[in-house]
Formats: sequence, structure tokens, C-alpha cells
Amino acid sequence: MELSVLLGIPERFLVTLFVVAAVSSAGACGPRCLDGKERSGSYCCWPGQNWSAERETCVGTPKCPRGTERRAGGCLGPTPSCPAGMVGVGATSFYVGSHRGEKEARGARPVYEARLPGFCIDRTEVTVGEYKKCVEAGRCSAPGFGEPDDPTWIDQACNQLLPDRLSHPANCVDWKQANDFCRWAGKRLPNEEEWQLAAGRMDGREFAWGDAPPAPDKANLRGADGEVDRPLYLAKDGWEWTAPVGSFPADRGPFGTVDMGGNVSEWTSLQEKNTFVRIAGGNYNRPDQLRERATVSASSTWPMLGVRCARQSAP
Repeated sequence: MELSVLLGIPERFLVTLFVVAAVSSAGACGPRCLDGKERSGSYCCWPGQNWSAERETCVGTPKCPRGTERRAGGCLGPTPSCPAGMVGVGATSFYVGSHRGEKEARGARPVYEARLPGFCIDRTEVTVGEYKKCVEAGRCSAPGFGEPDDPTWIDQACNQLLPDRLSHPANCVDWKQANDFCRWAGKRLPNEEEWQLAAGRMDGREFAWGDAPPAPDKANLRGADGEVDRPLYLAKDGWEWTAPVGSFPADRGPFGTVDMGGNVSEWTSLQEKNTFVRIAGGNYNRPDQLRERATVSASSTWPMLGVRCARQSAP
């Protein structure tokens, strides 16, 4: 006799009970570690590593399983083959999120383990010149502009209005325009976890450039160049608004991406509640810790928002 009949419980409810019981049992006993990882408290780390509550990641020199390589604070699969202008990130699992309070890590959700296949991601933000080609091909619409009180402000901030900014990041584009460009280029927007991994979250760094606090030599941030009334520091970084992509060598992730800590924040593929989308990274108006999460309207065309594309490894 079937168990559902014996207990007098509909089968669909019985399945639910088994799932709940399994999840509860796993939580009580700790995680079941995959990919050759071992338990470290309530977390899974590579052999040779231990969980660090302070850095909210596994620390130490990992002993990587055969077929993987030690990189960026963990073990990754072979680096994918990627088109020119992109960097490869091997398959791996790592922790994202934060247990820190709202004041320390704005919008961060609790720490969880993400597992990703290998992927490719643009080394730089999409430039004005690149986006212009998509518009000329009829596959992208011209960037829209916000509604600032001072029209002079938008003239200076939206790069497509200025002919000398072809190497600056394409900004003032909404989420649909960002998606359209990436599809035209044979790519897609990165998901939030891919973006975090490429920026260096696996080794527990605070910012894309490392643990050092914001400074004029780290990234294009809120300096004393006139971007805002309350700069992060009194020194100038040389750019009042955006800078040409790759202008700050220190703002470099462990896989070779640049400008993930400053210049412009970037759209991701993660959509919430139909009209809101996750964005990632700092910009010329503010730094952004890797543990922070921000959500904006999909129709936003802020000058502080730009595009970086991703894709799976080249066929």
C-alpha cells in the first residue's frame, strides 16, 4: 500500500513534508559540501581553508582538486576561451551576501553559497563609441536623459552629448537599452553573482580594488573635482564626471576587469518585482562595497549607470 494512502495524506502534501524534513535535517546537521569542499563550521570551504566571520568568506591557501586552479581566493575550473575584449572566469562556488548591518552593507542579504559555471565578462565598461555603433546599426535606441533641474548638468554628465567622450562609458541608458546592446553584441547582461565573482568577492575584499579605503588613486570616485558638495576626500582624481574606461589601473579585479569599483555603476540581469533591477559597483558619485546591493527602476537613465556585458564561453 502506498504511504500516502496508509497515512491518509494526499501525495502532493506528503512530498512537501519530505522536502521540509530534508531541509530541516540538513540545516540541523550543517551543509552538505560539494565540489570537494569540506565543512568549516556552518560553511563549506576548500581543503586548507577556514571560514572567516570577519571577511565573510573562506580564507587560507586552498588545496585545489585535480582539474581546478588556485585563483582569486578559491579553486576554479579551467579558464574559458573568450572573445577579444573579455576575460574568462572558471566554474566555481563561493559565498556572497553579508551578515553585517544595514549601515555597514546597504541592502545586502544573508550570506549564501553561489555555484556558477564558467563565463566570460567584458574587461571594461561599454564605451560611447561601442554603443554608437549599435545605434547606427538600428539595434539600439539613442540614450535617453534624466530630468535634472539644471540642463547644464545633463550636458556635462551624459557622455553621448559630448563628441570627445567616445572612450568614456556609455551612460544614461536604461535596462532595456543595456539588454539591447548586449544582445546586439552577441552577449547578455551578467547576473549579480557573476558580477560579484569577477569583482573579487570570493577573497573577501571590501572593494573591487581591495581592502584599502577610497582614495584618488584607487578609482574614479567622489573626489574634490566638483562632482558633489561633500567629497569623500579633499584630493582630486582628475575627473569631474566619468573617465575614459581603464583610466585607473588600481581599480582592477582578480581576473582583469577594470572600473568595477568606480566610474559608473552597472546594470545586472536580476529583475525584481517587474519594474526594479539590481545594479552593481561604485561610480563617480559614490563608492560601493562588494557586499552592498542596490535596486533601481528599470527605466532609470542616470549618468552614474552604465553597461558591462557577459556570455558563456566561446563555442
